[in-house]
Amino acid sequence: MAKTKNNSSINTKKMLLIIILLVILGIIIYKLFYVEIYSKINDRKNYLAGVHMLEISDSDVLSKSDGLLNNYQEYLDILGNFSADKELKEDDFSNNNYIYLTISIDSCSEHIRGVNKIKNDNGNIKVIFDVDRYCGVCAPQTLIYFIPIDKNIKVNSIKDDYHVVSKETCDPTVAYKPILYLYPTIDIDVTVKLDKPNLLLTTYPKYNVGWNVHVLKNGSIYDKDNNYYYALYWDENNINKVDFSNGFYVTKDDAIEFLEEKLSYIGLNDRERNEFIIYWLPKLEDNKKSLVYFELTEERELNNKLYIEPKPDSLLRVNMHIKKVNKKVNIKEQELSKFNRYGFTAVEWGGTIHK
Repeated sequence: MAKTKNNSSINTKKMLLIIILLVILGIIIYKLFYVEIYSKINDRKNYLAGVHMLEISDSDVLSKSDGLLNNYQEYLDILGNFSADKELKEDDFSNNNYIYLTISIDSCSEHIRGVNKIKNDNGNIKVIFDVDRYCGVCAPQTLIYFIPIDKNIKVNSIKDDYHVVSKETCDPTVAYKPILYLYPTIDIDVTVKLDKPNLLLTTYPKYNVGWNVHVLKNGSIYDKDNNYYYALYWDENNINKVDFSNGFYVTKDDAIEFLEEKLSYIGLNDRERNEFIIYWLPKLEDNKKSLVYFELTEERELNNKLYIEPKPDSLLRVNMHIKKVNKKVNIKEQELSKFNRYGFTAVEWGGTIHK
């Protein structure tokens, strides 16, 4: 009899365990299939109905990026600029006018879910889009949105705004070890500043509204406390979106020869070239296969201009962008410009690793 009671107790515990597991499984299924999927479907139903979207090429972009269409003919006039199918019908304009908005997005980093709402502030219209943001960069995509609005609403101005629904966490792209050599023709005091100091990460010596240093003819740099530096150093968040549409394909085996040849052609001297290769060669060898693009002075100045006082007679800035690839890539070879050193010369080099 005791054995029967013991078996009954074990069976009860098994049943309780099964019930608990079923409850947990039910919660997981509810979470996955109802909350994550069904709620998203409902979200889509909440987006403004009757919105139409047209993708156009950049060369066709309208000079006026927004406006109000009061009738079907005005819609046809807009559409006549493009080879596109007519989606709206004349009946669509019976009760509505249509706002049109031309916007440009990066299709690799942004996805527009739909029009969330329209805000009307005494005729000042704001169209709010729900968007998802991702990591990545590619070609821009130009879209025209046709958005219905009641005919009785007076429209004075139209603006677009964005509500970020989800945002992917991205690793910042960092320009590693830009260093600046200074070669004056006489011993002088030099002030160095960057146009966008907010991008700076690590600096040495410390960047305090800029660097104020004394520089000898041989390139030796001294701060106000007479501490010696052979160059000024910093890391920065790199905002240059390189697409590697041109550049170079480099393997581990030809990395040394590649760096020696290209850096010599660009204009680095022996010391600068050696220090560059010592720092960047291991990165190229670790990748085994890489795409390389050189961001040179003119482009570098656009992204974060360098101010040096007194102004150098010649300035060279080199930032090598590296992206690891898994197979050989046929890439259009980048045309490099040659640097002519003369007078007071400033030379910067660094590099950026792309994920």
